[in-house]
Amino acid sequence: MEKKKILLLSIAMDLQMIHSQGLIHRDLHSGNILQDNLDNAYIADLGLSISVNKALESGRHGVCGILPYVAPESLDRGQYTTASDIYSFGIIMWEILYGKSVSYNQEFGSQLQMEICHNGLRPAIINGSPQCYINLMKKCWENEPINRPSATSICEILTEWQSNENILSELTKSDKILKNIESTFIRTYPDDVYKSKFIECTASLYQDSELNELNITE
Repeated sequence: MEKKKILLLSIAMDLQMIHSQGLIHRDLHSGNILQDNLDNAYIADLGLSISVNKALESGRHGVCGILPYVAPESLDRGQYTTASDIYSFGIIMWEILYGKSVSYNQEFGSQLQMEICHNGLRPAIINGSPQCYINLMKKCWENEPINRPSATSICEILTEWQSNENILSELTKSDKILKNIESTFIRTYPDDVYKSKFIECTASLYQDSELNELNITE
């Protein structure tokens, strides 16, 4: 668990730096996290990054990314803020905790997209997971962007964990439990589903569906 904490803090500090420059990454996922050793990590591939001001002005019918990492407001309306990156960070937290690629109990597609956006579906949590970790991860997953912590707040929380005896005890205890749990419910997918691709916004999907209904009626 110690290495996981250090890894998370490294990623959070990099994200804080990106946001401090007035930028939004927009394609944050584990494939864009580089490690030079087990104790350090860097956020890479800022090819889709955009300034905060420009993101506020843009309107889109779709986004580019990997479905489970994209925030609900981006999947639904193509809206991006720094909080959208925080949602992606929350998904990365899940992967670091369980040592698995993020998964759901269904295929990646429009149905999963609808469930994430409108029913609050998130990756499953295994019993015995550290509550302090789960609490922070769920805050990053909040459906409303305004309720998610900033990258600065996340860095402060993770730094505080390093010296809080109660937190350290909880993390150590949970780590031992998770090592003995067979996470068979975690589904595996082909590697190509974890590549960034164009995703049509759910608002556009609804509009297309309504237009098709009108055409059928007419």
